[in-house]
Amino acid sequence: MDHFSCNEVEDSSKTALILFSSGTTGLPKGVQLPQRALLNMLQKRDSVNLSAHLPLWFSSLYWVSASLLILTSLYSRSTRILAPEFDEKTTCEIVEKFQVTWMLLSTSMSNRFARFNRLHDYNLSSLKILFTGGASLNKESQDLLRKQLPHTTILQAYGMTELGGLVSSQLANSSSGSCGVVNANCEIKIVDPETGKMLGANQNGELCAKSATMMTGYYKNPEATKNIMDKDGWLHLGDLGYYTDNGEIFIVDRLKEIIKYRGQQITPNVIENLLQSHPAVLEVAVVSIPHPTDDEHPIAFVSKVNDKDVTAEELMQMVASNLMDHYKLRGGVKFLPKLPHTHSGKISRKELKAIAKSLAVH
Repeated sequence: MDHFSCNEVEDSSKTALILFSSGTTGLPKGVQLPQRALLNMLQKRDSVNLSAHLPLWFSSLYWVSASLLILTSLYSRSTRILAPEFDEKTTCEIVEKFQVTWMLLSTSMSNRFARFNRLHDYNLSSLKILFTGGASLNKESQDLLRKQLPHTTILQAYGMTELGGLVSSQLANSSSGSCGVVNANCEIKIVDPETGKMLGANQNGELCAKSATMMTGYYKNPEATKNIMDKDGWLHLGDLGYYTDNGEIFIVDRLKEIIKYRGQQITPNVIENLLQSHPAVLEVAVVSIPHPTDDEHPIAFVSKVNDKDVTAEELMQMVASNLMDHYKLRGGVKFLPKLPHTHSGKISRKELKAIAKSLAVH
């Protein structure tokens, strides 16, 4: 260490880090983040500032959040807790023992944490901020977290590996279920996915973004790079969403996840949000199951909260009673002890679609 010195970076556009996309729906792709992205990560203190906190996170090294937080904690000289694999009990024990003040959980972890039946057995009053991201956390789940942790500010953020981190974050007074407002040095627009025309407030379309930390392209995959990045440098993120009159961003669903039933479109997230509000539902994912005459039917995969029960018929009736006819769970409900997850902690829709395909009627 006595002879350590930093190397001079002559070209800030050169690749500094290659991370891989989560592979939720397909094969992971190598995301090339340039030197300037890492520098800009450290200079962006508006959304993640650890200098006054004792932080805890469970991100694996190949998550962009792990790279960001490791660098930020070093830059901030903050203490870091080397945590084991996430589970609700261990997390509570760590927060209580070490008086953790700042924590990051994935959406799946947040849903499980909010519904942990022993949460109030622990003193979690030190926790001032809980950040969540990775997928959209619905209003009901965020409200439940706020109820369970009244002393904690619950913040949701939006970003992806290709963007080199976050492009929007909630403020303390943001609406539950939103992804907050656009961060400094970032741009977001909503476009019509068919025409590419830019849309206004409260109009659903595809999210596109630019940031000071975004990738230069996919490693040795120019075709995939061309498919996501247009000629003007906008990344087309594949998420369907909108922004409100006050600039808050809401994610509706992944464009690739839209289910087509007899010419009508079904947004899985609408069904998932409804089912997630049932007290016995721990996690839920709705995917398509092929059908010979109707194109596709929605099928719900559900894991239950410990010591609580619900039947498939109850959940199917819940959807039939609250949503339009074409949203009915014509593919049924399948209970799993635990939903499959990718290495980055997201629900693996690819695995669930394979299970659904095996159940299809030919």
